[in-house]
Amino acid sequence: MPLLASKDTSPEAQFERNIQREARDDQKVLDHAVKDLKGAEAAHNKSIKAADKAQHALEKAVKQEHKTADKLNNAQHLHENALANQSSAEKAVQLKQQHEERLQLNLDQRKQAAETIQQRKELNDQRRQARLADMHTQASQAAGAMAALHPVGNSNNANANDDTHPVGGAAGAAA
Repeated sequence: MPLLASKDTSPEAQFERNIQREARDDQKVLDHAVKDLKGAEAAHNKSIKAADKAQHALEKAVKQEHKTADKLNNAQHLHENALANQSSAEKAVQLKQQHEERLQLNLDQRKQAAETIQQRKELNDQRRQARLADMHTQASQAAGAMAALHPVGNSNNANANDDTHPVGGAAGAAA
């Protein structure tokens, strides 16, 4: 009679399945955190480009303001428009820089969260490995103890260790 059926329902097998499920769950959490981190990095890079573009727009507006100031006697209206454009560009730069700072903070937080999750996963992996090792040690010790209590070489007690025999094994011990 085989010791393991097609689906092992022993506590050790269930324990190993639970350990494997925990490992898969930890990996899914880590994968999600890494994906979030990549998304945050992409958003951060995009904000840097937008802030740079706004900076160039500011520089262009300032140049236009200087040109227009030289022609102030002939074009006071153009000068006022250029000042308005400069102010708007400065506000845009400020808003973009604030947005970049918020995204940088968010990115830093996500990096820290990803590192924390990675550390937690590594700790959980170590704990699982230790629990598996303990379970295997206990199982081998129990098997060794059973072998010491019931030596196989005794032909008179050949059925005494057989759990399926009516007077041997667990049924005989209960009687």
